[in-house]
Amino acid sequence: MVKDEMTDESALPESEQARRMIRRAVLRMVGSGQLHSRDDVIRYLIKEGGFDILSVTDTSVTLCAPDEPEETLTLTGWVFSSSFRLAD
Repeated sequence: MVKDEMTDESALPESEQARRMIRRAVLRMVGSGQLHSRDDVIRYLIKEGGFDILSVTDTSVTLCAPDEPEETLTLTGWVFSSSFRLAD
């Protein structure tokens, strides 16, 4: 069987692979009830991910690894937006 390049993540650019990995980790934490707001997400990215947060807008969070400040990732979607808040 031939893998479809659209579903083979190894065919994606490294930055997109990283973006997807971070998104999956955050969504797992949200799903397990450990993150309830974007502030929680940002704290998780800093504390557990070891990322530096470069910019926060209403719709996104931009981050980088401390040792690679020139390699930035902008994360978008509901859990990275200012409107993300779950009831406690």
